[in-house]
Amino acid sequence: MRRLVSIFLAVLVMLPLFAGCIAQALAAGESVVFRIGEFDEDTWYCQYLRQQGIVPGSLGNTNVTEDDIRQALEVAPIDAVQVQYSLVDRAAAEPLFDFITENKITLVTWGSLAQGLLTGKYDATARFEKSDRRSMYGNFVGKKFSANMQTVQKLKQISAEIGKTPSQIAIRWLLDTKPVGSVLFGAKRPAQVEDNLGADGWELAKKHYGGFCDE
Repeated sequence: MRRLVSIFLAVLVMLPLFAGCIAQALAAGESVVFRIGEFDEDTWYCQYLRQQGIVPGSLGNTNVTEDDIRQALEVAPIDAVQVQYSLVDRAAAEPLFDFITENKITLVTWGSLAQGLLTGKYDATARFEKSDRRSMYGNFVGKKFSANMQTVQKLKQISAEIGKTPSQIAIRWLLDTKPVGSVLFGAKRPAQVEDNLGADGWELAKKHYGGFCDE
């Protein structure tokens, strides 16, 4: 239902623009081909607008599987995919690594600090009320939360050793992981932005990077 509502709203907003583009194309004798599918129609719209110079720049997909990317590549070159990826959330991104590397597609991560869990501000005693949105996130509940605290403890140990914050180490680990090209993070205060930017300009030692790879 959410997807249908999104498509409906997009059509309401973009239909006049699409109609104008298609009319121009037909008047110029160009072919206009609609590809109907569960995923690639959105890519077709973006590619057509890019070809017309209306939307310059690169194309990317968000929250996709390898099959989704394959469909999109049939329509247009894809420059980047944005997928949830962090030290404690790897299931969506890592299965894509070989395919996107082969196709020279950059990985952009979201959820890079796992809703703040990897900043080190929580410990194993933390509890969240039902009104707290974190109580709805798997990373903060039950056995998953306990396992995540082991990762946080490792971040704190490395932090004490190398003089970087847990957030910086968690982001640096992503940046040192191919094919990651960009890491997205959220922040409420300027100080948090400044801290996270401290992940730039250095690399994790192999022993520290590899220590997270077997988790």
